[in-house]
Amino acid sequence: MKKIVTLLLMLILIVVPVKAEECSYTAKADAMKKAANVKVDYEVVEDTEKYEDGSTSTDEYFKISILNVTEDLYVEVSNDVTSEILTYNFADAKDGVITFDWRENEVVTNFIIKVFASYQTPCGGEELKTIRKQTPRYNDYYNRAICLEEDMKDFYLCEKYTNLKEIDESMFITKIDSFMDGKIDETGKSTEEVKKEETFQDKLEKYKYFIFGGIIILVLGTTTVVVVRKRNRGKKVK
Repeated sequence: MKKIVTLLLMLILIVVPVKAEECSYTAKADAMKKAANVKVDYEVVEDTEKYEDGSTSTDEYFKISILNVTEDLYVEVSNDVTSEILTYNFADAKDGVITFDWRENEVVTNFIIKVFASYQTPCGGEELKTIRKQTPRYNDYYNRAICLEEDMKDFYLCEKYTNLKEIDESMFITKIDSFMDGKIDETGKSTEEVKKEETFQDKLEKYKYFIFGGIIILVLGTTTVVVVRKRNRGKKVK
């Protein structure tokens, strides 16, 4: 009977791996510290292809970079455009940076990058950090003749990439006309509202010392009243 029990225990130990070390508070804190250094960034990359007739075509896409993924970490990347979840670890890094290409530049994309502790560590599989990164979409109005004019290059609807929702042709023309007539600024904000805000800020700046002084006087006055009342109460008790 003892031999059977011993054999069963040996089989359990072989089939079920036992962690040499538990995910202690210290181990978790160390993993969190490393995860805190993980950063995500992107850049626009251009690929130019030459053809036999001498013509060329340029393709633009985003290169996503995940920095500071150590041997003790791995990351899972998902987005709101596709259903795929990609997993990367230290072995996928080159010069300490994990990179992948994102070619869906026609839509605004929201990435979720989850950082986990590597299974080589006591806290293997523990989620340590979540990073959210958004890539913009290519603006179809960018190459319009009106947007190529010098006065329009800073107008928000003429930027090459934008995080704003798409608008139709009529709205685009309306906004362009409003900007040219001085009704909105380069960010699309009403110039009347901007003037009101600037006027309020100017007044605040002008009278800030009076306001600050008034607050100090009010606080000192309130403190004095409280102290006097306490003293009067003390005299009455005696």
